[in-house]
Amino acid sequence: MKPDTKDIDFILRRYNDDQMKAIEDQHKLMANVVYYIKKSMTIPKWAIRLFVGLLVCIILVLGFSVYKVSRISDIKQEAYGQGEENTVGHFRAFFEASPEAVELYQKWREPKSKK
Repeated sequence: MKPDTKDIDFILRRYNDDQMKAIEDQHKLMANVVYYIKKSMTIPKWAIRLFVGLLVCIILVLGFSVYKVSRISDIKQEAYGQGEENTVGHFRAFFEASPEAVELYQKWREPKSKK
């Protein structure tokens, strides 16, 4: 009489089928991972550093430009004050050098009466 191994064969076939299904699922997952890795793009560290450096430079230049543009009215006011000061100094020196010009200027400034 031979020993009956049907139950053991059934269990081993079922285990083998389960293992084959698990291996097939792992291959599918691995294929997905490989697909996404091939599809992905890697950027070198030096390119990222270069981009960040350029971005910082652009932000600094823009900030400095905005600062300079915001000071234009102050610079114009200062330049106007200096020009006014220089002009008054020039006329004062001219009037000190020629007293007859002062008399003519004073006559010119007096309002003319309407007759």
